[in-house]
Amino acid sequence: MDGIAIQEGAGRNLPVMAFDSVRLGTATLSAPSGLKAVVSATDVSRTWNSISGATVDHVYRATSKELRAARPNMLLTFPVGWLNSNFASNADPWFANLAPYLDQSNIMSNEMIGPWDGWQSWFTSALYGESGNRPTSVSSSLQGWAGTGIPKAKLGMGIPVYGMAWRNITGPYQDFTHWSDSVGSDNSFTYKKIQQLSASGTYRWDAMAAASYVTFNTPVEDCTVRWSSYGSPEAIAAKGASARDNGVGGTIIWTINQGCTNPTTGANPLLDAVKGAFLQ
Repeated sequence: MDGIAIQEGAGRNLPVMAFDSVRLGTATLSAPSGLKAVVSATDVSRTWNSISGATVDHVYRATSKELRAARPNMLLTFPVGWLNSNFASNADPWFANLAPYLDQSNIMSNEMIGPWDGWQSWFTSALYGESGNRPTSVSSSLQGWAGTGIPKAKLGMGIPVYGMAWRNITGPYQDFTHWSDSVGSDNSFTYKKIQQLSASGTYRWDAMAAASYVTFNTPVEDCTVRWSSYGSPEAIAAKGASARDNGVGGTIIWTINQGCTNPTTGANPLLDAVKGAFLQ
């Protein structure tokens, strides 16, 4: 199956990247002016051009509609951001305009916490349990986007296959002390690294958030890391069960390679967990 992920920028009113023309088989679609890319059934080459403002609305709608018409069986997806539950109205209803042409709108809920003013330490991708000073969860973001008119069956939840590591604080539900509380996350604390560090730590499960984390009595990683929240098989199983129970369409993974624990054999326990939770 051919597939295209149409990317957005930080917001639809900011400069974004998009297509100029799309070649599907023997047909070339002439998308609106300002778009640059050629897509074939076997490869994708892109020459990018920035566009913004009202043009973005026209571009995304027209491109999605033309792609769907030209290749009805193409897998077509679009990413949207996670939502702060204190400002649920920030879910822009405009994105529902694309839903008729998309297979899935994927929420980038793989990393929803930072050492921000007024926030408490929390999990990278909690399924439940949001509150005023930790206002993120996968379920609240799903609810917010569904409220814009995007069918639940066309929403996907983000899954991190890496960890977020923290110093100074020793676990969730604590006030941040400084921006430097954050040690690292994406591409720094892969699942393999988390597993190696966990040999000297204690695995914990937070039932309210349906989230995994590991704590260290003796700090690790240059004697700084006190705890890490990460995507685990248990957390992935909970998300798969929630998706089935609530009619959610599926998931998006960031990123598959970070779940690999043995490059020689290709062993990827977290990818196996996603398969078991969402596809079996």
